[in-house]
Amino acid sequence: MGADAAKSTLVRRGFSGEFERLRGHPAEAALELILDRYAVDEASRNAISAVLQERRRVLDDLVVDRLDLLVKLANGASEHDRAQAINALRRAMAPIAKQGSLGDRIRQHLPADAATEHNRLEREYMRAAIDDRVAMLEAENSESRQRGLRLRARAIEILVSLGAEVQQAYERTLVQEGERLDEIVRMLDLTPEQERTVRQIVGQHAAITRLDKEAEDSDHGRFEVFVKVAAELSPEQRRRLVAHIRGEQ
Repeated sequence: MGADAAKSTLVRRGFSGEFERLRGHPAEAALELILDRYAVDEASRNAISAVLQERRRVLDDLVVDRLDLLVKLANGASEHDRAQAINALRRAMAPIAKQGSLGDRIRQHLPADAATEHNRLEREYMRAAIDDRVAMLEAENSESRQRGLRLRARAIEILVSLGAEVQQAYERTLVQEGERLDEIVRMLDLTPEQERTVRQIVGQHAAITRLDKEAEDSDHGRFEVFVKVAAELSPEQRRRLVAHIRGEQ
């Protein structure tokens, strides 16, 4: 079992050799491989699940409370705005960060051999991601010092990973197949003006995906729709929507 795991990796490259970044935290991606290959008892799995649920709850709440950051993370925002948004999200997660890195908190509950392999997977991915980011930075400024580049590249990769987690938090809480617009309108008690605007936003998206064969009704497309819709909602309405989807009301 351990020998098979040693061959696994989170590092993926495209057809042309380009590095492919994960859509979430590398520690969580590494955990999926570990749980497939190592015997981890139920108590340890439950403890790890609690760590992940705590982190997800913080991210889910940010989706509700910090719409301004989501707007900056959506397509169309400048790199400067996106960097500012991710830094703000990182500050908001400071209470969790004080408890240690996600990888370390996961490894506390893994058997020694599994923890070693988990650490290898996460570190290998981060090295590859940083190497790729350094190459990108060098292309922008060939005179930059290597040490400075690696420090900057590491900081960027940490922020990029956090941004991906926030995107997942949106998808986890608000991208739900089968949600009916009429039901949402009634549940949120939208004003007539809000309802007209929301129906127009959703209707435009539906029309585009029907008429444009190349337009995908993807999670990313629905993310953009949500940002526009959520901008029309009050903070209380956004909280009510998430509570409804979570089954809390």
